[in-house]
Amino acid sequence: MIPLIVYEALPAVYLTLGILLLSFAELPLLLFSASVFYFVGAAIWIMRSAYRRTDNIAVPQKRWILPDLCYEFKPFLHILTGTAMIRYSSGPITVAGFCLVFLAVKHLSQRQANRKCTSHLFA
Repeated sequence: MIPLIVYEALPAVYLTLGILLLSFAELPLLLFSASVFYFVGAAIWIMRSAYRRTDNIAVPQKRWILPDLCYEFKPFLHILTGTAMIRYSSGPITVAGFCLVFLAVKHLSQRQANRKCTSHLFA
């Protein structure tokens, strides 16, 4: 069994490792593994957030999978796009990349606060 502190940190570790590899890797295989780490970390983050969600979810009559999935992955795609903008550009586009990453992290923290996800570390 994985210790709780390691279990709780895994999505953040996967996301961080993916971003670091995407930022500094040059080889195609490393870039592929970086994207796998990143998207697995994002998927685990989203699954845990959905499982621990305590606010009321308004369920529409017809539920479409794609819009929910796009909404959930949107901040992660913004972080990925911002990282690519920072790595492959210079000047004002780099600043825009930093702003995009900052806004995505802000949206993730707001989602977590609004969904009232509580960590099981202190429970």
